Amino acid sequence: IWRRSIGLLLLEAASRVCPDARVRLRGSRGVEQRIEIACPQARPLEDLAPRIAAEMRAIAASGAPLATELWTVEEASAFFAERGVLEVDTPILGAGGTTDPQIESLSTRVRGLDAPRYLATSPEFAMKRLLAAGSGAIYQICKVFRDEEHGRWHNPEFTMIEWYRPGLTDGELMSEVEALVGVLLAPHRSIRTAE
Repeated sequence: IWRRSIGLLLLEAASRVCPDARVRLRGSRGVEQRIEIACPQARPLEDLAPRIAAEMRAIAASGAPLATELWTVEEASAFFAERGVLEVDTPILGAGGTTDPQIESLSTRVRGLDAPRYLATSPEFAMKRLLAAGSGAIYQICKVFRDEEHGRWHNPEFTMIEWYRPGLTDGELMSEVEALVGVLLAPHRSIRTAE
């Protein structure tokens, strides 16, 4: 479901070169990102970096799916169903684009309408309207679209999981994110509990 990204490719390559490696991506899209790799075998970075880069090239050239890409919508849906989180389906075509200055919206024309329509960059706005109307805990797995996100590592269309859990503390939400990632990656690798 996830589209191949440089972060996922790096995670896969680092785990093959150093199976006990911990890889963290810091920062967000549109902001400087920093990649941290910690390998318990204490190899110097000068040794690890070229090996990880070579492994990334090999993985990309193979076209084989990454272990981090091999989850299904059914697994994610079951995770949320067990927690009583309602699945919603919001429109992907709207009258306005995103307000996030770091994200570019894709637009299209609809016959009979004067103004362009925009493909959703995220279901956030529509889902927050549902929350404001009293929906309670909700999630959605949907296609989203972003302009200027194309090339070898990015696709302008990709699948996103977005969910909202009113009443959960930050700590409880972080634990839920960790549990979801653990469920989705369980067939492919084990995830250590955060400290």
